[in-house]
Amino acid sequence: MMRPADYGIEAVDDTDRAYSGSRFREVRDAVFSEPYPGIWESDERMPMYQVTLKSLLTGVLSFGNYKFRQAVARAVDSHADLRWGPDRRGFRRMLHPNGVCLSGIWEITEPTPYSGYFAEGSRGLVIGRYSTCCETRRGRSRSLALIGKLFPTTDPDHADPLRTASFVTQQDIGGDNTRYINDVELLNAPNTTGATSRAGGASARSPSTTRSLRTTATSSCTSITQRGAPIAMTPPRRPASMSRRRIERA
Repeated sequence: MMRPADYGIEAVDDTDRAYSGSRFREVRDAVFSEPYPGIWESDERMPMYQVTLKSLLTGVLSFGNYKFRQAVARAVDSHADLRWGPDRRGFRRMLHPNGVCLSGIWEITEPTPYSGYFAEGSRGLVIGRYSTCCETRRGRSRSLALIGKLFPTTDPDHADPLRTASFVTQQDIGGDNTRYINDVELLNAPNTTGATSRAGGASARSPSTTRSLRTTATSSCTSITQRGAPIAMTPPRRPASMSRRRIERA
């Protein structure tokens, strides 16, 4: 486990700028290469990282080395699918450090009015990360999130590097009380209401912040609307709100 202050390189670096695509197999092998030992065979506990105001203010007084600002810029500007760092240990996320990785098939099975990989019949490989910010225990107020990288192929051993499309979905940013992860509604433009504020019961909603969050989150799906669509067609069409709901199997 990393030490509390060991965040690695949060800023955009040369490997981010040099990104030109990646192979699904390489990315999947990387994220599943070092499973935590003994989790299923013994009483060893999963590592758990705390998120505090102090941790988010790391470097705020250091000129040009404010970690959280660097992380925000990197999340927006970098398209890299893997970030190894010089020690090959990656870096630690500041807001959602607790999570698990997933892999599977992206498939749209029903008619939609949307384009690209939101259109009916679209299939591709996907690698995702299910995470939470501060609270990992069931039954507590928390904000879960699912992000993903979509590869425009169904061949896990596709030889050529491919540029991925990304999506970001999250539960109400203010937190919500859901007992099971399958009961969570994840949106690419999440609400910021949540439970009432601990300070005086005021709602934790800011209209200007909400608009900004929705604009940024919705635009994160633009590349998905363009994947698989011929050039010079009608403008990309995407859902205003991308949600993941529980699927009941017959």
